[in-house]
Amino acid sequence: PCCGVRLRRFVVYPSLYCPRCGSYERHRLLALQLRGRPELLAPPLRLLHVSPDRPLERLVARPGIERVSIDIDNPGGDFEMDVHELAFPDASFDTVLALHVVDAVADQPRALGELHRVLRPGGVALLQVPVDQQHRLRANLLAAGFTVESLPATALGADVIARHGLIAEEETYVGRRR
Repeated sequence: PCCGVRLRRFVVYPSLYCPRCGSYERHRLLALQLRGRPELLAPPLRLLHVSPDRPLERLVARPGIERVSIDIDNPGGDFEMDVHELAFPDASFDTVLALHVVDAVADQPRALGELHRVLRPGGVALLQVPVDQQHRLRANLLAAGFTVESLPATALGADVIARHGLIAEEETYVGRRR
């Protein structure tokens, strides 16, 4: 779903990896979910991509999407920036995208507070964390002031999960700033 290639199987590295585009389960899950919910990343919008992922380039590098990327230690981002202390004004972005990032930060509530701050009212944060961290993320999103919607992989069906090498228990969280 990220690069359009048809494979017999994925490479195990350390989990199911696409040898063409480098996508892991999380990338493929989001790509498939956005096919069913294109309004979540519909132009025009200003997007903050936290710790950018190469497999998602086709999804985010489109006309009408102004993408700004940040990372604390990846020179591939537009800005070297800590998600705990974003140097952007309040309400700067329509959408935030962060896959498997906020589970690895020192202070998740503070990071989510910063993401909430830079989103415009009605803005959307698309977030994923490892399965064992999902409950914690949901609670911290609510505490940060987001309304929360869960997009479970299971909603795609068992055949799609198997065909695309997804993790059945994984969810994408849609946090909306009120």
